[in-house]
Amino acid sequence: MLCLCILLLQTFLPGCQWASTRSGGRGSDSLYVGAADYDAMVAENKDLKARAKSLDLDLAKLQAENDRQKQINAILEEESGQIRADLRRVEKQFIRFEERFQLKETKASAVAAVAEVQILYDNMRSDQTMPLDSLTMVEVDHQLFTSDEMMRGRNYDAAVYYARRAMRTLNQQERRRNLAIVDGDARIIVVSKANMRKGPGADFEVIGKLDYGTVIVQLGIDNDWCRVRTKSGVAGWVHISLLR
Repeated sequence: MLCLCILLLQTFLPGCQWASTRSGGRGSDSLYVGAADYDAMVAENKDLKARAKSLDLDLAKLQAENDRQKQINAILEEESGQIRADLRRVEKQFIRFEERFQLKETKASAVAAVAEVQILYDNMRSDQTMPLDSLTMVEVDHQLFTSDEMMRGRNYDAAVYYARRAMRTLNQQERRRNLAIVDGDARIIVVSKANMRKGPGADFEVIGKLDYGTVIVQLGIDNDWCRVRTKSGVAGWVHISLLR
């Protein structure tokens, strides 16, 4: 009888140990799979947050471009209206010439008008950070030349007219500068604070700091540095790693 009991115990105990080990293995595997799922969820959550942040930056760029385009359209509409008004003035001018209408402007007022334009023109040409475009310079030069011709012919009314046209051309260019309407790509700052430097290198003077999400216009590239211009018209250099 005793021998039979010992035989049964020898047969049963290994099976219990095997079942226990297998059961424990399943539990361990279950816990391991749960940890892996959790890590995957954390990684996916991090990825989604990064993608959402990236989309927010893209949206900010598009919104800035949309706002800038609206401002450009408003300026173009205004310029178109001014051109039509200029045509009407020219027609009236011819009529006045034909009727030998007495001119209202004096030599002094014509000289003052031309001098005012010349001062502004010289100041804008000397500003190398925001150079005048060639078309604007050609137009202003022509208007000032015509104004001088009118003064030499003692047609002071016409001289003032062309001086005012030159002044309006310069004022329109100044507005374009302030809107940073230039050929270039919109970029956006992707760090909390980005240094804008005077030149393309870390050893150049810091001339400003740009906050995260600030939209600027890229004007050029020199190695790892981008020449940019802010919405307010300030130009400088920012390292390419700080931009999107």
